[in-house]
Amino acid sequence: MRKLEDLLPLSEEIGFDAVGVASLDAVDEAQKNVFDRWLSDGRNGEMAYLERNLPLRYDPRCGDSILADAKTVVVVAASYFPEKRQPKDAPQISKYAYGADYHVVLRENLNRLGLLMTERLGAHSFRPIVDTAPFLERYWAGRAGLGFLGRNHSLILGGKGSFFFLGELVTTMAFEPTSALTEKPGAHCGTCRRCVDACPTGALTVDGLDARKCISYLTIEHRGEILEELGSRFGARLYGCDTCQDVCSFNHRPPVTKLFETREAVLRLKDEDLKDFTKEKYKALTKDSALERARFDQMKRNADLYLRNKKEGGASKTDFGSPL
Repeated sequence: MRKLEDLLPLSEEIGFDAVGVASLDAVDEAQKNVFDRWLSDGRNGEMAYLERNLPLRYDPRCGDSILADAKTVVVVAASYFPEKRQPKDAPQISKYAYGADYHVVLRENLNRLGLLMTERLGAHSFRPIVDTAPFLERYWAGRAGLGFLGRNHSLILGGKGSFFFLGELVTTMAFEPTSALTEKPGAHCGTCRRCVDACPTGALTVDGLDARKCISYLTIEHRGEILEELGSRFGARLYGCDTCQDVCSFNHRPPVTKLFETREAVLRLKDEDLKDFTKEKYKALTKDSALERARFDQMKRNADLYLRNKKEGGASKTDFGSPL
């Protein structure tokens, strides 16, 4: 049986910041109950895809499994914290969308990892997962020992923070599992509640996250109009929100990304670019990036809301947790 130590040089060669392994089996009952309650409360908003394929989400081996005869899930973390960042007076874009589309970059590098495993560790079948299967990735990252869930419900890597993409490689190769970290969100945060206090819309509470109020959800996933009472709290945010991570004490010195180069279109973005926001401007800003997740009509809605907030002074007075 292989050990984590066998994977470390391969992971480092590719540029991942952390790697762990877990035996592939059923998700524990406590996690299932938490997710079921979150869904039944409607906190997933319009993200109906989270309600589909629950049997497979709760047991990747069942029925039409993610990968036949799979034994292990390899979980990797890749920093997306940029070396260069937007000016604080610019329309703010979440740091995860500064570079190329993470779905493409991570999938390519997970495939590289799978092939390196074949070359150096032995034959195996594998399947990369980057938001491409019903998979509770933060749960499995905890099971693989990568980190713990903070009160902001982000996975936090010890000594490195939370500005990381997660990716998974399901494989038929057997590994000795690493130590699991699956405590409740906030178990390692002590009495700190900076993220809860800083959340601009109250989406994050000690009881969990309500996506229906979350700026990231509203600017990226939500298709319709945004309620005035929420939109007025967006501040200088155009796409996404990093506040609960920016204020987190575990993010005082995040490692800079090795795999995602910041796009100049993001660094150059100014208020003027959002006026008369055309499809051509949209394509120039979003091409080959995660920004494409928001369709043109959504980004136009976000731009109009940003400019209105800026005109009314809301882009400064509600800009809690200004970007790092």
